[in-house]
Amino acid sequence: GGAILSEDYILTGASCIPALLLTLPNLLIVKAGINRLVGGNETTEQTRNVSQIILHPNFNSSMIHRNNVALLRLSQPWDLI
Repeated sequence: GGAILSEDYILTGASCIPALLLTLPNLLIVKAGINRLVGGNETTEQTRNVSQIILHPNFNSSMIHRNNVALLRLSQPWDLI
């Protein structure tokens, strides 16, 4: 899960990002405006790829209760109307 901070950024947990995706952020897909991930194609649904993953500089995966935040920069902004 995550929170929309702006039309370009999502706030999420750093521990939610698989290590492989840190070097391949464009493989990460973010969805908004839906209530179900499967079986629904709602008119409000938007899907975006991620262009950059920014982990908290002091995040340590062995101590996930500290600094467990990451920003996801979207490849295209959300339509926030």
